[in-house]
Amino acid sequence: MEGDESSSNLRGLYQDLSALSRFALPNAERLVAELEATLEDFRRLLDKPAKNNDSRKTVLSGKIKLDDVEYEVNVEFQQEVLQVADALDVDEIEAARYYIRAQSDAKKLDRSPIVSSIIRFHEQREFVLECLRLILHESFEVEREETQLLMKEYVASVLEIQNGPLRNGSLFARKCMDAMTDIEKWLVLLGEQIQKASIVGQSQEADILEVIEYQKQSLGKQHESLGAIVSYLFKGTYTSSEDFRKLMEKTKKVDKFDMLLVHYVPSIITAASQYGSSEGQGIEDARSLHKVIVESKDSQGWVLPQFHAATIVFWLAEYSGWYFDSTAAGPIQGLNSAEESAKLSKSLLAALEDGGFHFILSICAGVGLDGWKNAERNELVTLLLKDAARLTLEPDAPSPYFHSLLMESIEGFTESLIANMPDAIRMLKSEEDTQRLDQITALRDSVSPNLHRGPVEVRMHLECLLTIIAFSFDGRNDAAQEFWLDPDGNLYGFLQWVSKRQTVPRASAFCEMLCSISGGEENSAAAHKFLIDEDSLSSAKFRRSASMNWTQMFAEIQLYAVRITERPSTTQSSTLRLRKLEVPDIEEPESPIMLTSYLRLISHLSRENSKIREWILQHQTTNLISVLLTLCGASIPQHLRAAIFVTLRCLMIDRTSAHSNEMWTSLDNCISGSGSLPLALSRLPPLSSPQVRNERHAFQRITESFDQMNAFVEMLNQLVGPVSDSLDSQLTLPFPESLGSTYRMPGIEPYVDYVMGQAFANRSVMAEDKESHLLQWNCMNFAATALESFNENLVSIVSQPSISAQPNWKVTFSTYLRLHPFSRVMEWLFNEDVLRVLFSCSHRDADGVSKASSDSILISSLVRSIDIMNLILDHQPTYFNIVRPIIKSSGQDSSFNIANSTLASFEDCVIDNLGLISDLCLYCGTGHPQLTLTSLALLEKLSASRKLNKSSNISSRWQSTNQMVEQLNSNVEADRVARSLASQIDVDIRELESGPESSGYLIKMGLLQLLDKCLKMSPEKPTIAHLLLGFSCLGNTLDIPPDGLFENGISLLHSILEFVKAYPLGMDGAVISWMIHLRRLGFQVLLNLWASPLSSNLTLPHLRAGQLLPVLFMSQPVVTAETLWDDFRTNEPDFWLSSSPSSLSELLMLRTLLYEYATTEVRAVYKQGSPSVQRDTLRTILGTTSVEGDQSVEHPSLFDLFDFADIDIGFSYTWPELQFFGSVNVESCVKTEENGVVVLYDIEALQELLQLVKEDLVADGVVTSQNEEQIMAEKEKLLLFLSATNEFRYVQFNRFVALKAWTDLVTIITTTCKMDPTYMASFIQQTLQLILPKFESSIVETPAEAIELAHLGETLIDKLDKIPTDTNGDVIDERLDYLFQVCTSGIPQTSDNITLRESLYQISSKHLARITASSSTDDRFKEHAHSTVKAAGPTLMETICDDAYGSSESCRVSALVLLNLLGILDQQRNSSLLVNLITHSNYLGMFLDVLRVMPSEFRNAKATDTAQLLLFYESQLSLLQQLSQTKAGASQLLDAGLFQAVKESQLFSADPDIGIDIDNSDALQRYYELLLSVLQVIVSTIFARGLHNQAICDQTRAFLSENRQSMVGIFKRCAKNGSSDDPSMKKCLDNLAKSYTALIASVDFLDYEDSQSSITSKPKFFS
Repeated sequence: MEGDESSSNLRGLYQDLSALSRFALPNAERLVAELEATLEDFRRLLDKPAKNNDSRKTVLSGKIKLDDVEYEVNVEFQQEVLQVADALDVDEIEAARYYIRAQSDAKKLDRSPIVSSIIRFHEQREFVLECLRLILHESFEVEREETQLLMKEYVASVLEIQNGPLRNGSLFARKCMDAMTDIEKWLVLLGEQIQKASIVGQSQEADILEVIEYQKQSLGKQHESLGAIVSYLFKGTYTSSEDFRKLMEKTKKVDKFDMLLVHYVPSIITAASQYGSSEGQGIEDARSLHKVIVESKDSQGWVLPQFHAATIVFWLAEYSGWYFDSTAAGPIQGLNSAEESAKLSKSLLAALEDGGFHFILSICAGVGLDGWKNAERNELVTLLLKDAARLTLEPDAPSPYFHSLLMESIEGFTESLIANMPDAIRMLKSEEDTQRLDQITALRDSVSPNLHRGPVEVRMHLECLLTIIAFSFDGRNDAAQEFWLDPDGNLYGFLQWVSKRQTVPRASAFCEMLCSISGGEENSAAAHKFLIDEDSLSSAKFRRSASMNWTQMFAEIQLYAVRITERPSTTQSSTLRLRKLEVPDIEEPESPIMLTSYLRLISHLSRENSKIREWILQHQTTNLISVLLTLCGASIPQHLRAAIFVTLRCLMIDRTSAHSNEMWTSLDNCISGSGSLPLALSRLPPLSSPQVRNERHAFQRITESFDQMNAFVEMLNQLVGPVSDSLDSQLTLPFPESLGSTYRMPGIEPYVDYVMGQAFANRSVMAEDKESHLLQWNCMNFAATALESFNENLVSIVSQPSISAQPNWKVTFSTYLRLHPFSRVMEWLFNEDVLRVLFSCSHRDADGVSKASSDSILISSLVRSIDIMNLILDHQPTYFNIVRPIIKSSGQDSSFNIANSTLASFEDCVIDNLGLISDLCLYCGTGHPQLTLTSLALLEKLSASRKLNKSSNISSRWQSTNQMVEQLNSNVEADRVARSLASQIDVDIRELESGPESSGYLIKMGLLQLLDKCLKMSPEKPTIAHLLLGFSCLGNTLDIPPDGLFENGISLLHSILEFVKAYPLGMDGAVISWMIHLRRLGFQVLLNLWASPLSSNLTLPHLRAGQLLPVLFMSQPVVTAETLWDDFRTNEPDFWLSSSPSSLSELLMLRTLLYEYATTEVRAVYKQGSPSVQRDTLRTILGTTSVEGDQSVEHPSLFDLFDFADIDIGFSYTWPELQFFGSVNVESCVKTEENGVVVLYDIEALQELLQLVKEDLVADGVVTSQNEEQIMAEKEKLLLFLSATNEFRYVQFNRFVALKAWTDLVTIITTTCKMDPTYMASFIQQTLQLILPKFESSIVETPAEAIELAHLGETLIDKLDKIPTDTNGDVIDERLDYLFQVCTSGIPQTSDNITLRESLYQISSKHLARITASSSTDDRFKEHAHSTVKAAGPTLMETICDDAYGSSESCRVSALVLLNLLGILDQQRNSSLLVNLITHSNYLGMFLDVLRVMPSEFRNAKATDTAQLLLFYESQLSLLQQLSQTKAGASQLLDAGLFQAVKESQLFSADPDIGIDIDNSDALQRYYELLLSVLQVIVSTIFARGLHNQAICDQTRAFLSENRQSMVGIFKRCAKNGSSDDPSMKKCLDNLAKSYTALIASVDFLDYEDSQSSITSKPKFFS
């Protein structure tokens, strides 16, 4: 609908305008188009048609017409539309429009259509107002000139003043102000609804209360936006003075000091500047307004007088500029400027007495965005405001943009006040100095000991002004430069003037102001110069110098420290007596606040500028650290002690090891010293040393207030971090090794125990408020610093036996483990009390978390608690396996253990706190990016834990065996979590433009990694991933819940499906690694689902229905050598040294997933048996997809996507020459991935190892300052080479996996798809043509890939044999002929790869069998094959014969089969090539030797190997028979000793007739078959050689004579089994008998025996 498009345009416009304000808009053309599309929305603003009786009747009639579409609506629809109309006070037809549009939102939001309609209505208004605000803001941005001009023109179009009257701008401003009034009335009505329900006890449904609360917040934001819009309209030339009067009429009726009032303040200040200043519209208008605002004060009915006073102050600051120059004539003839200026000054003082500054200061203090971070300023604000009214943050706290706008406005006001009313400000100072003097005199005379009040009330308006300036410039460094740029300007002059002769409160306020205007390095340097310059101008004769400067601050601090520590000596007994100490009698009661402000200024400047920090630390006359620690040990106000800790922390930023050691030593001396008197002491052990007692007392004193504890813990956190000058030294401690050794075990264990045991485990849980959250956050920061600063990589390396044998490292190593806070913090993190608090910190109400701002302390502490859990899981293996055993073995572990000894891992703690799983899932949907990322990271680790995923002992078949699944299933509505996650996985073009650093991208990556890891961990059991994806878990099975997210197509799984289909792989023609990585992760999640038997049947139909396969094939880029991978092509030198290999690897992995999915789909449709589905699937794979109607779309096919195989990924880098690191064993730092297949170097561990080696070389004097750069360059070169090696190995592996998946897909298509024979032949021919070049090159370069291609080649040839020969054209035969050539040339080159040779043998055999068996095959292919073998020559034959004689069983058989087929080819070509080659290679005799050992081989073989052995001998004998069929072959066999080999084998010596050797029928048959094979070789040899040779006849007769017994047995058994039922046995015996008969006849054996009988008188053959 039209409204949906408008809402979408506004949302996109808001995102682009927000990006523009951050200087991050990548697409200006889109912004212009969006502005044009939304012009009418801005002109309408918040206009809405009121409720109408006619419209109501139309709805109740049951028929309504919307956007030219007529609807028939039921009663339920009518009633709910009327409820929407009543709730929004909008026309019923318009309400029906909102209701219809909200139907889709209702499912996504899991809210009723009524609630969704209200939400949509307010969202539309919010986007309109926010976009208009941003447009107006950009129209004043001079830094962006191009867009500023565009926005100005657009604003003119919105206001319709380009071609219309200028009055239209004024009308629009009044329209905005009226809208603000309407919102205020609406908020009152909502408040009355809630109040009415609470008074009468009316039970409200949860969703009604929720929508009322939502409306309050939304209306508050709309009111805020309108306040900013009105301010911008006044700032431009769009309004008139009458609009200012109208604004005054509205504001004087405001009756609450809340944020609705504050929303008017920028407009008031801007309007005052526009119409009251001398640069404004004119004096007459200004004087008229002055009478309205100031002079007619008594007649105006302002509900809030202080608000009126503040408005007068705002006005006078601008209006007084007309009369600033008292020496000149007035702006109007007859007026005296001096007199008018004096009147205005009196008016200002009167307004201040009425609370003008107090009101403004209350606003500034109340709207602070980071009040929990700047709590130190509260003391001063409390002092200045006293009993003044405080701002109420209702309906909500200000947005950051409004806070900035408000502070900018107040900044402009203060600058005008300083410039235009200097006399009034001087009067303020003079009067307040007099009052201050009277108050101090009264205090000294003890008239009134009250801390805050004397007999004379000091108003301190000037202090209020300084503090207002401090608030307005806080965090706005560019604006603060105005103070420093012009030394002759008003602001710098004011700074100098106000710094002179200050009172104590004014000095405090001045320090606060100086803090705010000294942010950043430049401003802080200017402030430092100012303090130094004032120092040089001040007189040294006075205790307090005339101007604020460094000397004065240091002197005041030192004086206070001296005076407060001057007390009479006490006895030991009085020291232990409990008593309350009084604050020392000092000159002025606000001194502690002043000193706190001094310290805040010192802290701020130290934090902002390292040079100032170093200057303070190196100060010649004042050792500030010593003075502060002395002061800290005294009895001082708690806020002052907290400020001391903050100052010490800031002084230690980027500290050196010398400063760090000095600080730790001083701090430890202070903590363990006896220089302060305790406020309260608990009972201490009588044997404790004084230092231990003082240490405990000091910690006890710090624990008395939250601000002290927070500051102290923050300081310790700074001190346990690494020092700046030892970053290269990886085994250093941030404190002296002997710290505290004079009275306890050395180290910082007491401080760790204080932070973790007292502050975190005990004190932080005493209340549930911001202070507690802040303390917990600081304590967890301390723990995180301790864990993160521990060099785990180096510890893992040095702990290896080969490394730790180095004596120099071992001592340093053990000291490092023992003293580093890592071990003690880890021990505390397994303490029950600490764990209880940690899990408590991680458990927050999800709704409250959603409402909190991302930078609130609630969110910060929550994120940190989850961070700590992540760190524990990361570091616990090192702690339990390395650190703790070494410390315990050293005998120097802590005197008392605090960890729970029953906890073997953090997962044991999680098992007892499974609610953490539910919380983490809920946090992912709260809208806080950092919290979401951290929660996803922890969920990923927990879901990968085998301990947490193990089955629980349950009996119910309906209950999941996974504890985490059961927790999430029972305690959290999984759909609630999944719904929010599904929305975060949607593709956003603007997110893509922001790159991989955007929060949306990181959340997507974290979520997909979680799902992937979780599904991989337990692929056959339900996991939390299944619940989040939309499935329901019933025991160990999955189901799709009825009417759930999955069934409605809005589950997380469906979102991931759409994401995988739509997410781009790159841009501008380049494949981008971070883009393709995310898409691959999404596809990996889908693979885990379809590949698992648990979810496959539920997932595949939805993937198929979503057209995943066609979309994926359509979106695949065809890559070439010119393809850009991130920034480089594969042939460019820097390719392997960049992120480009990651891009290539990701594409290969994505292709693997695509091929695997296509394979799964082919199998699935084959089982389904649907010809149409199978046809469509196959067409898609082959490059054509049918779309609507009869149309089809061409896209990359399976063959096109073999493109990756042709990419050159040659690695040309060589091992670098090493001078310093040549002896480093880099192989000790390797890791394996992909189930151990890929071996990679651990670069991080190598960096640590190389650094350690460098330190050792430095210690030995090998490395000096002269060759420092050389060793660093060598280190960088080595790391670059190893990193590039990693990338190459990973790319190589992924290409192999992709190729295997591709061949598997082709194989499954070939074997299962039913295709027309001609089409199948064409498919095979195309496949062969594609793979042959790659196959030929990979035989030598990448044997693993060659094996996969060879297997595919075998499959293709097998398939060819099953299709009619008339469909096989010459083209296929030519491809097969070339394939045969590749194999024969490759066989000799694969001497070290038996598997590949075996595949080459099988391909060659299949081809030879094909061409020799087919009578229709063209003889030219036989000739080609014969020529190929002849060309290969003896090298080929030696390799084949070697395998045939002595390789593995399967390879021997394959080689023999090939030799047999070569023999057949020789026979058909009438050639003796084979026998000549075999003879030339001397392998013929070796083949005959096989006959000799045949019986012994069978006797020694295992039963399981018999079949394989038979196959081998059958192949061997078949080869001999082939050779024997030619005359040359027969001659060679006889010459090689065929008869002698048969004789030695004794194969014919067995007599089966009497049961010797063979005792079962199967064995007997196998024996006869072997006899037959040997006998056939003999027969073939004799007949091929010819019987004309007498020697052959004699050998044959001798053979028959020697084996007469076997021969007779065969004849007898043949006669006996003439009627045998076993035809195979009968056939075998018949063939044996025929063979013997042929031999007998051929050599006239019977006649020969007869002739011999007369000589030898031996019995005849048959006698």
